[in-house]
Amino acid sequence: MLSELDWVSAGFRWCFQSCRLELTPGLIKNRNWLVAVSLRNPAFSNRWLKAVISAASLLEGCVTLTLVFEPYIASMDALSTSLSDYKENILKLEKQRREQWNRLNKLIRNVGCNVTLIAWQELCELISADLVDELDVAFKNPASRVRQLVQMQVALVHPQVEDIVVRDRLADFFLDEIPVLINYYYSIASGCVDVYPGPQAPFFWELDGGFLNDELPYASSLVRKAKPHVYCHSSRVAN
Repeated sequence: MLSELDWVSAGFRWCFQSCRLELTPGLIKNRNWLVAVSLRNPAFSNRWLKAVISAASLLEGCVTLTLVFEPYIASMDALSTSLSDYKENILKLEKQRREQWNRLNKLIRNVGCNVTLIAWQELCELISADLVDELDVAFKNPASRVRQLVQMQVALVHPQVEDIVVRDRLADFFLDEIPVLINYYYSIASGCVDVYPGPQAPFFWELDGGFLNDELPYASSLVRKAKPHVYCHSSRVAN
């Protein structure tokens, strides 16, 4: 069972969740808010981002923005039908990255609050190889819970893809993303709030709740040593 706390600000309802904390208004103050902007998700609009920054400021927190890019390369590799198709898709991705990065930089200059923009690649460089390796081993085990959870996430994001081989290749997106988020949640910014315009992946709740100790011992040790992460998903408030 998740503890939940709802709060309304700037035209959005923010639903804070934790599986190890009994959330109260005081417990969501003075935290680092992580916003991992999805390259191709229009929900990360300027309006939404400004609302996040405003909400964090009201709760005496700071915001770290990053632009998820590298995991999309794996997805393009899985979904492209030919080498030329792949090259064309990568060029489109690079263009989107430049446009989105410039947008985020401009937004930060205009809001004038406690906001930091960091490249996804910089966060990747801080990950331990042990974390990446054990996740890879667990996913390759046909009977593992990790594999089941990752496949569930792929099916949720790509419901139209039925080919099992393609689905396994699409899993690389999530497998690239997971170590970055685990390292951020439990090493870089222990006790942070990960805010996103949608629900948290069940994988992270099971990891945080201690259900993946046997399959992911290194990641689970990071969890035990750190403060519980808090997740926040948003929805618009009806006018």
